[in-house]
Amino acid sequence: MKKKRRMVARLSRRGSEEEERFNREFWKKISGPRKLEIAWEMVEEFYLIRGKKNGNQPGLRRSVENLLRRKG
Repeated sequence: MKKKRRMVARLSRRGSEEEERFNREFWKKISGPRKLEIAWEMVEEFYLIRGKKNGNQPGLRRSVENLLRRKG
């Protein structure tokens, strides 16, 4: 069964106070875990749009082997 999606939109000028207010109000209503789900959905949509296959899944860069904490 496909998950139902609800879309919310408002027409405003990019960078306007109205757009900023709408964004703040929208994201305030959403819980932290749901924000992470939405962010991951956006990553998946980006890869879909770019034509990336499942074999090339997004993830952490493999060039980083370990992190060292600075002393002091």
